Amino acid sequence: MCGSFVFAAQGGTAGTRTNLLELTDTVAQDDKDRPRFLDAAPAGIGGRPVVLGVDRDGPLEVFDPADGRRLGDPIGERGTTYRSVGGYPRLRTVTVGGRDLVVVMSKLAPTTVDPGTGEIRTTIEPPLTPAVLSAVAAGNGLIAAVDAGGTLAVWDAATLQVRASAQVAATLETTSIAVGDLHGRTVVLTGTDSGAVRWFDGADLTELAPPGRFAERTTPTGYARNPRHWPGAGAVTQLDVSGTMVISAAGDTVTCADIATGEPSGPPLVHPGKVWAILPALLDGAPAVATSCADHTLRIWHITTGHTIQTLTLPRLIHRILSVTADQIIVLDSGYLTALGPHTTHPPTNTQP
Repeated sequence: MCGSFVFAAQGGTAGTRTNLLELTDTVAQDDKDRPRFLDAAPAGIGGRPVVLGVDRDGPLEVFDPADGRRLGDPIGERGTTYRSVGGYPRLRTVTVGGRDLVVVMSKLAPTTVDPGTGEIRTTIEPPLTPAVLSAVAAGNGLIAAVDAGGTLAVWDAATLQVRASAQVAATLETTSIAVGDLHGRTVVLTGTDSGAVRWFDGADLTELAPPGRFAERTTPTGYARNPRHWPGAGAVTQLDVSGTMVISAAGDTVTCADIATGEPSGPPLVHPGKVWAILPALLDGAPAVATSCADHTLRIWHITTGHTIQTLTLPRLIHRILSVTADQIIVLDSGYLTALGPHTTHPPTNTQP
């Protein structure tokens, strides 16, 4: 360190990167004083956007994304409501009757939280299996989840009653999940360790033939899962449905395709390393997708052209992208919620929404 400048070298998983930093801003607070979260989710209260975060022992905390202020009291009691297997809760958002509910999964049993009223509802049925939760998604009034043992289940988000459950995969076969609409039918998509995408009817989990070119995404000949290296290099680790578009990430590549035909919506989006998170967005009326890569870089892509709209190098790996607008990007890295403005290029590590 010399004056207001710091020269830093990184090694290990970050590679041989060097950084020259100028300390132009006063540090607002130490990391030890900042709230750390295992997961977070965006939601709305009466049309006002909020962000909810939860740590290992709960409860949920609600923040105003505009200035980072906590809104109201924490929701739930510490140490009881939101703990999942290994202490890692999975938060997703579903809209029921015009209100956003945040879904918290503990094993294979959902709890919903109304961020506006603080009401907490938990399914009266026990978890369907004792296995570790693998992936969860919500949409079209449904909650869908799959465990590491291959049990897939869907619940009605309004009543929390199980609509259907089935053993659909082998252990460690399913790596991601999404809910979408296909010709008026709610469908559940699951990404696999082999790189294939499977389709299920959201009503009864009957497996469906993949439409159009999605049928080409099959398990390679001779493929075998390796529990020591799971998920595999070609696994579909990220899966989302945005309107009529299916967005998936396998390895270093993100693909976007029409849900009914499987035809590409744009070129493959190739990254210099593994893709850790994706989030579809609409910027200036054009479909876009934000991605997080192993190189600690957040990229926003124009889906149709494949061009990058914005690139941000961040100090830590981004595990979830929560919100992308023209004015702000909100992400969750290794425990911290961070809000980035449109002109941010190298955000300080103490930034929070």
